[in-house]
Amino acid sequence: MLETEPPGRGFTEEPWGFKLSRIAAFLLSFFGVLGVTVALAGSMAIADGTVEPAWVAQDSFSFDALNTARTDGGFDSGVVAAQVQAAKAEHEQEISTPAAQAEREDSVDAFSDLGTAAVTNLITDVFAEPLKALTSLPTDPLLSSESAPKFNAGSDTSARIDPPGAEDSELIVSDSPLRNEGNQIVSGQLQSAGNGFEPKAPLANVDLPSNSGGDVELPDVDVNLGFADAGDSAGHLVDAADGSGKEMVLYPNTQVDTDTAVTYTLNGIETFNYLRSAESPESFSLDYDLPDGASLQANR
Repeated sequence: MLETEPPGRGFTEEPWGFKLSRIAAFLLSFFGVLGVTVALAGSMAIADGTVEPAWVAQDSFSFDALNTARTDGGFDSGVVAAQVQAAKAEHEQEISTPAAQAEREDSVDAFSDLGTAAVTNLITDVFAEPLKALTSLPTDPLLSSESAPKFNAGSDTSARIDPPGAEDSELIVSDSPLRNEGNQIVSGQLQSAGNGFEPKAPLANVDLPSNSGGDVELPDVDVNLGFADAGDSAGHLVDAADGSGKEMVLYPNTQVDTDTAVTYTLNGIETFNYLRSAESPESFSLDYDLPDGASLQANR
């Protein structure tokens, strides 16, 4: 089994989110830029020597003290600490109202015990923009070209397109082939096939199971993988984002208040787990069936 980290948490009015390596990398970079803000908000030394408990603002806000010109190029830490204290006090006042307390109580199980239709609507509504970004492919511009893409002679990795509404053509270059052996432009569209699902124009062949208890098959490399403890939930084809031309297979309620989805990438698949309540699992596992002599290595 390969253990994977549970999706991130931290919401008040929206359902539990999901976390992928690319999102984690972005957040790491983002907080690296705002390191001063997070550190100051996380703990503060008060004048009398006491230390406030760790606290991080839910919303970003600027420090006027950082914009104050000083001959030594620094900033007034006392002013910054005062602004943090004021922001914290305002936040605590907002969440201490009866209405806010009632909202938190209601949100504890607001997304528990959902049916298939409700799960689908929730995911495609709340996560529409992240899904569109995370499921984008290098071939997307080719599929939206107003005329047939013109591949450079002898190349499957570069082509000239006519973007919608643009006067000039554009050259698209990719590290991976943009079309397959059948000269089809690779896409993220999926279709029902036999006892499961498969990409319509694949670069790497993939067979997705009809239910969460089956195996994802990667026949090109003789690798199968399954979702551990994921029950036997029927898969449904769902648009990953409006107008993106990319779909995912969604398996609702694979575990308690948890849904699993799979999308197609140029070289295989990407999996998602959506957590909807505090009762959702804390960790997830994938079961792998590898060819003789092959082994898994952590990519960190």
